[in-house]
Amino acid sequence: MFLISNLLWTQAPFLVLGIVAVAFLGYRFFKPLFLLSVLFFVFCLYFFRNPNRVCPTKDTFSIVCPADGKIMAIEENETTKKVAIFLSPWDVHVQWAPIAGNITNITYHPGKFFKAYLPKSSLENEYNVLTIEHESGQKILVRQIAGFIARRIVCWVKQEQEINACEKFGMIRFGSQVEVTVPKSAELFISLDERVWGGQSVLGQLEQT
Repeated sequence: MFLISNLLWTQAPFLVLGIVAVAFLGYRFFKPLFLLSVLFFVFCLYFFRNPNRVCPTKDTFSIVCPADGKIMAIEENETTKKVAIFLSPWDVHVQWAPIAGNITNITYHPGKFFKAYLPKSSLENEYNVLTIEHESGQKILVRQIAGFIARRIVCWVKQEQEINACEKFGMIRFGSQVEVTVPKSAELFISLDERVWGGQSVLGQLEQT
């Protein structure tokens, strides 16, 4: 089941072909290269894992964490609160929808590839932003941010599509960052440096209007 559900085959087929080619050459001419290729292939199988998770709540106002990782920043301004999650290469890199609603906008922005834990990566790196409108009219923004190693952001949903809470909507290859921006009126339950899991941890709750 792990091999069947693994995203390596669908999201990185050329990577698989490249590994096989290098492994073949290494086996023929340089055995250490063959061994490195096998180890890298095993790592890729681990990295592209695609776990099925049960949504932790049926409360439609709950904000579910969109990604595995560590809370690296919590910021607040006059109108919003923002939570930044750092994903190491060892984390699951699939993203889950934090709420149910309508995807009113998807914005892709090409950019640089600074290390994902640096503050400037939030604005200067390549990113993709989903705006999800809750049934109450409140909106949440989810930003997928590429990192130093990550070179591709994948988004499986489309604008004006209805999405369910905890539904998978995309992934980022290798180390990266995911940001969640919620209305200032939302209550957050998490703290800085806390470990969280996509589709399982509850970040907070929207105001029940």
